[in-house]
Amino acid sequence: MRHLLPFLTLLFGMALPASAQQALSLHFAPRAMQAQETNPAFFNEKLITISLPSPYVSVLHSGFTYRDLIQPVGDSLRLDIPGALSQMEEMNDLRLFSQVDILGIGVKLAMFQVTAGARARTDVLVSYPRDLVALGWEGNAAHLDETLSLGPTGYARAWSEIYLGGAIRVTKKIQIGARAKYLVGLADATFTRHDLTLYTNPEIYQLEARADYVLHTSVLNLGQDLSSPDFVFEPQVFGPNRGWAVDLGLRVQPIKQLELAASLTDLGFIDWNAQSQRYEATGTLAFAGLDAAQLLDEDSLSMDFIDELADSLLQGMELRSSPDMYRTYLPAKAYVSATFRPIKLLKVGVLYHAESYGGRTRQALAVHGGVDVGKILNTGLTWSLQDGRAGHLGAHAYLKLGPAALLLATDNVLAFIQPDRARTTNARLGLNLCF
Repeated sequence: MRHLLPFLTLLFGMALPASAQQALSLHFAPRAMQAQETNPAFFNEKLITISLPSPYVSVLHSGFTYRDLIQPVGDSLRLDIPGALSQMEEMNDLRLFSQVDILGIGVKLAMFQVTAGARARTDVLVSYPRDLVALGWEGNAAHLDETLSLGPTGYARAWSEIYLGGAIRVTKKIQIGARAKYLVGLADATFTRHDLTLYTNPEIYQLEARADYVLHTSVLNLGQDLSSPDFVFEPQVFGPNRGWAVDLGLRVQPIKQLELAASLTDLGFIDWNAQSQRYEATGTLAFAGLDAAQLLDEDSLSMDFIDELADSLLQGMELRSSPDMYRTYLPAKAYVSATFRPIKLLKVGVLYHAESYGGRTRQALAVHGGVDVGKILNTGLTWSLQDGRAGHLGAHAYLKLGPAALLLATDNVLAFIQPDRARTTNARLGLNLCF
């Protein structure tokens, strides 16, 4: 126990008000081959383990929940924009992440283990400012003589990876592991600048917008004036958009009942070389309004008005595009954990997790309790603190019947019971054959 208390103190001290979006419960199921995604130093149970195709999906909205936005009033519903605004941060994330483990295999001997496999991933992030929602609800009259930041940003990318990993028992108490991953980028769109501001003159109500945007794309061609998109998708196992990544892991067992683990995963990049373009939009837009007589033309909206409005908004805006190869980085992750077995069948633990994406780092702290029912079932509950808000209750179950093993894991059970109150959820299904 003297080894555990300082370690727990360190972990709780590192947990800051933020959020993370990876399978925390999965880390506490090391008997499953899928748990090696969080730490390559974990060993399989059997000589040969085959991971069959299995999906993982994760959804995060850091701003408001459905219940914050839609309030029940009697037998009807009320739109509560002020309530949603009160829950929003200065920048809010909507993130969708999916992964399909196509196939994996692990061979374990006495002192070392070799793993190999392939998977496909998709990662979409949209970050939008609170000011953008406030402007849409309150109008610019509520923000006279204020400069609003309205620029959304984010990325959308898909890639595949082929990995080869190894783990070794350095001593009876120390295991280390590493995994190298060859990456092939399938498609990408990434904003690298997203400055968009709006100012309303308090005297003449003239609007002034300033824009400075840079968008990089690969495979997706938007044309010279951004009005003629063309998507050319030709998936190749060894395509021109290539990259590398590495996972590193450590597992230490200072005493029989205590296990400490640490890992860094997805340390890598993709160079986008195929059909890669850079689009830049800069300038100042001034809009003083239009003649009201132009709004209607024989009881219908005048197309001349639409054209004039578009011309007014585009005046002063400079659009440029050019071929430009670029590099993006994977969402790097860190895991630091401690687990303790007071008795053989019971395990308790704590996990600190951090993930870097979209130019910032999200963090989470989780505590876990689990039981082993012989060699047939390993199950447990995980409570995690994310985003400095109410904790999430996660769960996992690893059921082994003969050579077949089934894994189910999620970090937010209540999201499936009360989805209108959830900001985040994820789910993983795994099926292994163990010999």
